[in-house]
Amino acid sequence: MDSGISVTAVTTPALFTGPPGAPAQVVRVRIRRDRPAGPLYASVHGAGLTTPHPRVLRAQRRAPDSTVEVAVRTGVAAPGELLSATARVATPDGRPLAELPFALTVAEPGWTVRLVPHFHYDPMWWNTQAAYTALWDTPLRPGEAERGWEYEGVPASTLIPLHLQQAREDPAYRFVLSEVDYFKPYWDTHPADRAELRALIAEGRVEIVGGAYNEPSTNLVSAGTTLRGAFHGLALHRGTLGADPRTAWQLDVFGHDPSFPALMAGCGLDSAVLARGPHHHWGPMADRRGDPLRAPAAMQLPAEYEWIAPGGDGLLLHYLPAHYSASWPSDRAPDAEAAAEQLLALYELLRTCAATRNVLIPMGTDFSWPHRWGLDVQHAWNRRYCWPRMEHSGPRAHFDAVRAEFAARGERPLPVTREMGPRPVPAGLWVRAPEPAVTVAPGERGRVRALIGADGVRTALTGRTHAVSPYGTWGLIGPAARPLRRPGGRGGRGGVRAAAAARHPSR
Repeated sequence: MDSGISVTAVTTPALFTGPPGAPAQVVRVRIRRDRPAGPLYASVHGAGLTTPHPRVLRAQRRAPDSTVEVAVRTGVAAPGELLSATARVATPDGRPLAELPFALTVAEPGWTVRLVPHFHYDPMWWNTQAAYTALWDTPLRPGEAERGWEYEGVPASTLIPLHLQQAREDPAYRFVLSEVDYFKPYWDTHPADRAELRALIAEGRVEIVGGAYNEPSTNLVSAGTTLRGAFHGLALHRGTLGADPRTAWQLDVFGHDPSFPALMAGCGLDSAVLARGPHHHWGPMADRRGDPLRAPAAMQLPAEYEWIAPGGDGLLLHYLPAHYSASWPSDRAPDAEAAAEQLLALYELLRTCAATRNVLIPMGTDFSWPHRWGLDVQHAWNRRYCWPRMEHSGPRAHFDAVRAEFAARGERPLPVTREMGPRPVPAGLWVRAPEPAVTVAPGERGRVRALIGADGVRTALTGRTHAVSPYGTWGLIGPAARPLRRPGGRGGRGGVRAAAAARHPSR
């Protein structure tokens, strides 16, 4: 069949077009024309397969490679079934010009992709309050050189207005706000934005998440400290903003107290999102930051399950297998079409570990502005495809949909009581609660002693370095270390003696 036309590749993404109640699966066919030719008709054939409307390609003077999407009906085949198929390019009267056999994987309609715009704000970057309120790249004094900054100069005083601006320009935009330590200074210094923020919260277009002052490292603090953080966080969220946070937002926390879900359930929350959990701190889809993502085949649990505390109370958890920055590389895509392909590839990976037909994709990273292409991708995607649906959303809608699907199936989320600390804990950053002692770098001893004295918490301090760095206190609302055993000691009394010795080195 030497026609100068060839089919070079066929792919079967999990996309559907047509009416939602009678969708046709998309098959992408790559066609090469070695000479000008057309019109051409592309279709897919096989047992049980039909192409109601072959794709038409017009004649072109130049004959570039092109990819067309053919809508195929798969009959009674079940999702996941492999069907023998042939992609065919023919003339208008049906004369075949090129064919390529392939295996068609039957996809499942009815899925929804929820894009959740957010930004994580590490207080550990705050060298001074000016670094929070000022533009970081702006010189402090006239004539000084600009100060380069990893995140291009986007403090919270710029980020929140950028997200508000996006919400004004497109009613489909939704975003979340979380840590009080960045949000309250903005609230206090920008009273003109308060009415708009309250209105967006009431409409559900801004979702307040966290239910705490910030993201507490609960494996390092007492339950009382965790509850104080919730008290102060909810005082702002509920008392000042009029919000009703339901989701604990633990994106960048390196360890989790097994009692945390019960504590937050007692505060009125019903769900949680975390990125560093049952796997090492980059998750099951990458070994190091920046690695290409792989399928989450190492996951022993689905992405959604009931996280149960020892007392039996719990939260519906969404674990982020690809981490909280998973989608952010697509912000650097050259156009919306390229960004859509990156998000499609991410969806294809994440749906393999979803507990229901709902996939949550966080659309942000540290100090991140609104995604450059997110809304363009959503609008073009929903015009083009009926499944999966794509929407900007907060986590509440995702959890509501997950619960509804479980209820429709007569099922409940998998109950899980296992410890959620990442393995391994990064050296120099965190110490899990079961470790024999908390150690402090020499330069931090004075600050930690002051915190211990202020909070009245007992801990063991030794002279070893690098087991806990300055980052060890940034996630705490009443910074303190959990009472732990001293090396070689027999419990709390040894910790008291060690703390006393730290305060009085001459003893």
